[in-house]
Amino acid sequence: GFGRPLLLSALHMLVAALACHRGARRPMPGGTRCRVLLLSLTFGTSMACGNVGLRAVPLDLAQLVTTTTPLFTLALSALLLGRRHHPLQLAAMGPLCLGAACSLAGEFR
Repeated sequence: GFGRPLLLSALHMLVAALACHRGARRPMPGGTRCRVLLLSLTFGTSMACGNVGLRAVPLDLAQLVTTTTPLFTLALSALLLGRRHHPLQLAAMGPLCLGAACSLAGEFR
């Protein structure tokens, strides 16, 4: 229900950066600083897009997609990369996705 999701994401990243800068014991090397900056920008952009997306997608549906991400990651790595996964990894996806489905069952409008 927050009216400015991009502002919220930017403030979150700014506060995190200030907290990390103040809490650092010694300065970071230049190469590491550049990598951390790129990772922060990527994460901040991802958060901002997620917050903006919640204006168009109901929260319960977004949570379902987030919860089933590991299942799709396993499936895509098997299909695209040809990786074979341990049967226990696949078995663990059942309760995970079933739990998401049960919690979402009463939420559909």
